[in-house]
Amino acid sequence: MRQTVTPSSCRLLAVLLAAASARAQVSLQGLFNGPNNLRVSGMSADGQRFVGTDGFDLYQLEVQNNIWNGIGAGQGSYSSAKIANGPLRIATNYPDTTSGALNVPSLWDGAWTSLPSLGSSSSGSTGTAYDISADGQTIVGLMWVTPGEANAFRWTAAGGTVNLAPGTGFSSRANAVSNNGATIVGWHATNGRRATRWQGGVQTFLGSLDPSNPQFGTSEALGVSADGAVIVGGSSGRAFRWTQAGGLQNLGRLPSAPNAQALGVSGDGETVVGWSGTNFLDSRAVVWRPEYGSQVVDLADLLFSLGETSAALWTLRIAVDVSDDGSVIAGWGINPAGVVESFRVTLPRAPLTYCTAGTTTNGCTPSISAPSQPSSSFARPCVVTVSQVEGQRAGLVFFGIAGQNNVSWGLGSTSFFCVKTPVQRSNAQLSGGTVGQCDGALALDWNAFRLANPTGLGSPWSPGQKVWMQGWFRDPPAPRTTNLSNALEMTHTP
Repeated sequence: MRQTVTPSSCRLLAVLLAAASARAQVSLQGLFNGPNNLRVSGMSADGQRFVGTDGFDLYQLEVQNNIWNGIGAGQGSYSSAKIANGPLRIATNYPDTTSGALNVPSLWDGAWTSLPSLGSSSSGSTGTAYDISADGQTIVGLMWVTPGEANAFRWTAAGGTVNLAPGTGFSSRANAVSNNGATIVGWHATNGRRATRWQGGVQTFLGSLDPSNPQFGTSEALGVSADGAVIVGGSSGRAFRWTQAGGLQNLGRLPSAPNAQALGVSGDGETVVGWSGTNFLDSRAVVWRPEYGSQVVDLADLLFSLGETSAALWTLRIAVDVSDDGSVIAGWGINPAGVVESFRVTLPRAPLTYCTAGTTTNGCTPSISAPSQPSSSFARPCVVTVSQVEGQRAGLVFFGIAGQNNVSWGLGSTSFFCVKTPVQRSNAQLSGGTVGQCDGALALDWNAFRLANPTGLGSPWSPGQKVWMQGWFRDPPAPRTTNLSNALEMTHTP
């Protein structure tokens, strides 16, 4: 039982406890309406469907009814089963009644379909399915090409089974696939496992966190973002996050833990989940986001610090998957009764502030904020506020969709222009408050603005789409006679 918050989580409290609205939405839910010892192995990209196994049978769960329904009965190897986002489709293993093979990579969509092999088998198995794309059209994994060598494969209904690493003489495996099936990641064992990407017919090695062997050291890619731009995995006992521009980013491991792996990543690549410890049975579920720091943090400690005190009664062993919007995490652990149970965590991401606010001629430091992420379907209020503005000043809020910026506002100014162009501005308003004081404020009702501007910049807004905002107001004695707040990055949720 966890009774105190660890030092690693204490450093987060000042940032995390400020997000009061997001804190109210945090939850830890046990998925208990099924057999004992059921371990979730995958979740759909929208966070609404789960698939798992109790070691013998395959089960599927829908969030709205929270009941595990049996699919496969004690015949297949289900531990790597994954589930699609659209029509109900599961990639797993199941016996092939035609060939007699005991375990065959298979598709379940109400009936079982065995995937064509790469020509060989080992111990009665032609291979293993490891992932299915969010659209349900692509399955990846490994298949045996000889009894001693297995290769990564991609399967589609139109193209059949394709060997991704033919004729190399080394085994390989595909662990994950992007939403549309265009990017596949895993490992290729040339001299030990090496994290690998297959994209557009080209195979790329991602490198290693081993400082003595950064090119050929051991590594493995285990998850990929919706568009294939961010890849996560493990190397040299640490979790990693890879991008084309930044290469391997070391996400570390928990203090005193010998190992860590990142297993899943959100659609935008900014929420990473996995485990850290000795192995799956002696580990802690971990999560990483940029605002939490450079290293993974203990998921249970994080939940406790955000007010979900029931997390202290659990041992969250492993986080296996995360939704595209980063707000839902699936995994399994030991529940308060001491029994293995799957869990569903909701962890909405608070809007992210960045850049440096200017200091006004009266010493005010304007600060922009929002209580929660906006909803693309207007499901919740979203009012952006710029506080600590000089009183009785004309101002507005402007926004862009091209990303962050950091450019001096002008010679002698303490402000920075923090939103990439093009930008669109709200209507001008008066800050209120008292002249010469820092009690003025600007506000933008983002829902009302979007409804009033259906063809504005960024419209129509969709889940996962980001917006960057900043406050501007008059300050006549200042350089350029104006000043700017810091900036805000928000990500739209469903």
